[in-house]
Amino acid sequence: MTEAAEEMLVKKAIEEASHEIGELYKNGQLKVLPEDYQVSLEDDHTGDPAVFVTVVLPKNTKSGLWTTPNLRPIIDSIQDEIGERDVDRLVYVSFSTKEALETPPDDEEVA
Repeated sequence: MTEAAEEMLVKKAIEEASHEIGELYKNGQLKVLPEDYQVSLEDDHTGDPAVFVTVVLPKNTKSGLWTTPNLRPIIDSIQDEIGERDVDRLVYVSFSTKEALETPPDDEEVA
């Protein structure tokens, strides 16, 4: 499968997962609703093909919600939807805020 085909499958999987996550939030089964999803197809640290998904949470997400039990339904939905499309890549899911993603790391110089 070409990388372009995989990208299309992953995009569709994220759309479906986003819908499922929205339903979980509406039904009170999820305490935080993601604002966005950033996706990249790259090799992981071992050289294996991977999908990296960064779930962007609202800036005002309380620290108590940044726990595995609260975020597990999001992770499961993303991994399940990608897995159902037979994308032969490992799936890594991380969480951040838009502001944190826009802030350069301390070791980078800003010109």
